[in-house]
Amino acid sequence: MRFDLYENSAKGLRNDPNFTPAPNVRKGYATKPSATDGICLNSNKDVVYDPDQPPSKQPNAPAIGFPREPCFYAGTCSPVSTTGTWEWDIDTYWAVNHPTEPCKSKKSQVWDGAGPKPSRYFVYQKELELDCVSDRSKGDAGGQMKETGSKTCSKQPAGGAERRILYAAVIDCSKVSGGTSTPMAVEAFAKFFITEPVHNPSDPVIWAEFIGIVEPGTDKSVARDNVQLYR
Repeated sequence: MRFDLYENSAKGLRNDPNFTPAPNVRKGYATKPSATDGICLNSNKDVVYDPDQPPSKQPNAPAIGFPREPCFYAGTCSPVSTTGTWEWDIDTYWAVNHPTEPCKSKKSQVWDGAGPKPSRYFVYQKELELDCVSDRSKGDAGGQMKETGSKTCSKQPAGGAERRILYAAVIDCSKVSGGTSTPMAVEAFAKFFITEPVHNPSDPVIWAEFIGIVEPGTDKSVARDNVQLYR
C-alpha cells in the first residue's frame, strides 16, 4: 500500500484511509496504455525496470525506481551495507524520471556532481520539496509506458512522507542465548527508508536504506518510556 499497489485481495483497501500510499511512489512500474484502472490490477501493470540489474544494462527502461548499490549487483557486499557512503546511479535515475524542464535542471539542487552522493531518502524528499513528483518519466520509443511518482490507485489522499519509513527494533546479538523465543531487551529502534516495493510476494524481501537510530524516549511516536507509579 505504501507504493500505491492494491492487488488481488487488497484491492478494496484503496478506499481505506488507514492504508494510504506515500506522496512519492515512483518505483519503475508503468500502466499499460489500455488500462482504465491505474495499476490496481495485475493485468494493467508493467514492471518496466528490473531492480536486480543495474541501470547501465537496461538503457531503454522507460522508468526506473531507486537503483541499488553497485556491490549488490556484483554480489560483493553483504545484505546490510555499512560503507558509510553512497555509490548508486543517481544520474540515470534523475535523467530517466525527470527528462523535461523545470525539474531536469533542478538536479543541481539535489546533487551537483561533486562530493559524496546523497542518500535515496534525501532525493525522495527533494523530489517532494522541488515539486517534481508528478514528472512523467521518459517512456518508451512510442512515447508510452511513462510513470510518475503520484498515486494512481488509492482513492484516499496520499499520506505523509514518513509512509515509506520502516522502524525496526535493534538488539545486542552478543546477548542472545538459546532459541529465538528468548525475550530480548531493545537497545534502540532503527529507521529505514523503503526503496522498493516487494516484487515477489512468495519471496518478501524488503529493500531499505538505513537513515538513523531512534533511542528509546527520543521519539514519542515510536519509542516510549513507560512510567509506572507504586505506593
